[in-house]
Amino acid sequence: MATTIPPGIPQDIQPSETLLENLRQDVIHLLKQTVGIVERYNSLHKTAERDSSQEKTEFSGTAAIRQALTNVEEMALRMAVVAPMKAGKSTIINAIVGQPLLPARNTAMTATATEIVLDTNYPEPVLFVPEETLTLFKKAAVKIRQEYNRNCDNVKAKLQKYPHLYTTFENIIRNDGTLFKEETTGVESVREALQLMNDLVRLASQIVPAYNPVKQMRELPQIRVAPFTSEGEAINTALGNLVIIDTPGPNEAGENLEIKNIFAEQLERSSLILVVLDFTQLKTEAAKSVQETVQAIAEIRGGTENIYALVNKVDQRRTGDMTPAEVREFVQQEFRIPSSHVFELSAQRAYCAARFLKQHDLGEDWRTRPEARDLAREILGDDWEEDLEDIDKDAFTKKARKQWYERSGFYQFFTKVISELIKIAAPKVIRESLNITHGFIHKLLEDINLRKRSYQAALGTLENEIKQLNQDIKKIENSANLLNIIEEYQKEIKNQIASEVSELKNKARADVSHLFSQKEYEQADVVKKVMLFLTDFAHKLTNDKSREDHLRIPFSSRHDAEDFQGKIFNLVSQEAEKFFGDTQKKIEKFVGEKILGLKKEIEEETQPILEKARKRLQMTFNVQLSLPDFQVSKASFGNSELRPEALTRTVYKVRKVEKRFWWHWLWLIPKEVDEIYTETIQEYVVYLNKVVEEINRQIDTQANQIEQEVNNYLENGFKVEAEQYIEYLSSYLKDYRTTLIESQEYQRKSAVEKEEVMKQLGQLEEDAQKAKCDIPIYSRRVEEVLENYGSSCDSPANFSNQ
Repeated sequence: MATTIPPGIPQDIQPSETLLENLRQDVIHLLKQTVGIVERYNSLHKTAERDSSQEKTEFSGTAAIRQALTNVEEMALRMAVVAPMKAGKSTIINAIVGQPLLPARNTAMTATATEIVLDTNYPEPVLFVPEETLTLFKKAAVKIRQEYNRNCDNVKAKLQKYPHLYTTFENIIRNDGTLFKEETTGVESVREALQLMNDLVRLASQIVPAYNPVKQMRELPQIRVAPFTSEGEAINTALGNLVIIDTPGPNEAGENLEIKNIFAEQLERSSLILVVLDFTQLKTEAAKSVQETVQAIAEIRGGTENIYALVNKVDQRRTGDMTPAEVREFVQQEFRIPSSHVFELSAQRAYCAARFLKQHDLGEDWRTRPEARDLAREILGDDWEEDLEDIDKDAFTKKARKQWYERSGFYQFFTKVISELIKIAAPKVIRESLNITHGFIHKLLEDINLRKRSYQAALGTLENEIKQLNQDIKKIENSANLLNIIEEYQKEIKNQIASEVSELKNKARADVSHLFSQKEYEQADVVKKVMLFLTDFAHKLTNDKSREDHLRIPFSSRHDAEDFQGKIFNLVSQEAEKFFGDTQKKIEKFVGEKILGLKKEIEEETQPILEKARKRLQMTFNVQLSLPDFQVSKASFGNSELRPEALTRTVYKVRKVEKRFWWHWLWLIPKEVDEIYTETIQEYVVYLNKVVEEINRQIDTQANQIEQEVNNYLENGFKVEAEQYIEYLSSYLKDYRTTLIESQEYQRKSAVEKEEVMKQLGQLEEDAQKAKCDIPIYSRRVEEVLENYGSSCDSPANFSNQ
């Protein structure tokens, strides 16, 4: 039966795509020419003999320009999918490929990011684990086994909280060989390998917390798999492949995992972000977690331009729930995601439909297959088993197609919206590649000019200049003072932040103890009887057991108890967040000042060296130290883990009843007497001491998180950037030293050889200058394409000053 594709879904490449593809091919041609220029330059200054003390280097921009060409040729769109736990992230990815590819469980699953490359050349999924990444996993398994052998009882005690990891743990302990292979093929094998990898990382975080394989991972595990297509329809790959990044959400559980760092790194590397929202949780406590996730993404990405929201589970919409228009408005207001970036879908139905349609021949017993039964459970209602027996295969297949193409909302999103996003991402990749290439072509022209001048210099002058550069390079590389400056700044910041966090804890906790005054009580608007318990609350928060009853507040309904407890938490969080907000600003200001201070001191140490080299070489050194800004995460408090305690108790009561006695008018007239009876009462108790304990625990956790964030920044941002700057200074000077060394070789050539070299240099200079002039022309074409798509991208680069 032929598939009818709904109107509005793109089926062929559009004229605008043709224009973009033509631009891409033109840029590829230009970048290939540029690579050729650089390779000709590298070949020109190769020498037959070289001083053994000097390393062979090529032009510093060679690798970057080659990578720029590769990026435009491959045109891959990196799309990070992030979501709170159980919102449907894995189901969405499984729907895209039409297979149960990603593992899932009720607890947090993803601990390491994974790339899923949609490649039509891989009908069966293949998991590739880079050799270096494989070594990290093997090392983690070895360390777990070693720790188990050293302290068996302690390891088992830690695992009691994580029973779902025990099977993987036993596998690691028993397996002295290889847990993973470099290549794994097949759906089940890939899914098992992914679960093993993620469980291994979580086990390492608990058993050997000092070793984190993810932190050292440079290349991600990668799955290559074809996207699901029905009945031979083609996926338009003219503009490149889609690379989906399965990331751990920033709010997923995992002590010592550094989830937030993994999350942030993948967001920075991705072209667009898909945030998965649960339709059934949009107006619940879970919404707060989602808001924080979106806020974190916006901070990393610098806005919401490339953030899209997928509202999942809309098949559970009922009468009175938000309409699609109201959902878009709600997401725009609450999460600051443009309404045009909000899409509704039912991932589970889309996945089940795709999985069923993917199986072209299910046989006569098709009704017993999980592909059919899972889909029937989703779309046939409560009596799905009986209805499945009554329906024929053609009719059921028709329903599956309707789910995939129309009702799930998934096909429209994936084939239309993703296609548009790829078209927008493609010119962005082209623009970035052009910008990178333009900068290095400018540097190449500087090298050529230096080489031409140095060819005309005397040998003695060259030897003296090389000697001076060697001294400059050695001074930078061996500068203990520079390293000491970095370490001193780190130490000073750590000590100051530790002091700030300690003070923050004391202030916030003290505020909790004195919160329940008359004023706050009135604001809470609780039952009047609670006044008696709150008048002198600070005094009652002692360990005096005789006062325990004063901390116990009963309510007749769960709603009243949770309402009261929620208001208490709101009052406390408002007060605590004031302290956290003040401390946050104080810390950010302090760290910001230290960043400027470090930058100034390092530049004071290095600029005299560069200045001397600049004067000698008559070159401009465009080298600047750029340390990343630091921001403290906003504090967030919630009482989701604490619930009022439900109790039943028996009370004795007295009531009036009429009874007849022989001694009272000989049973003729009844007498009213008291009767004692029992009554069972259900009540819900809020323990104020437990509320305060939970609040204080959260305060400590949030404060410790601030300190951890600062320490992570100092190691992964502050220190790394500073050290890379020093390394870059050295390589920058080495480039010029290489040029001068090659100039010495030139001086030894014959007159004919010198003439030929100068001729080639002149041609290289002419070609490089032409490429430099062509790049802005192509960049303007890129901007025109982006304007046609209505993109609000950054303004084009200004090349006029180079």
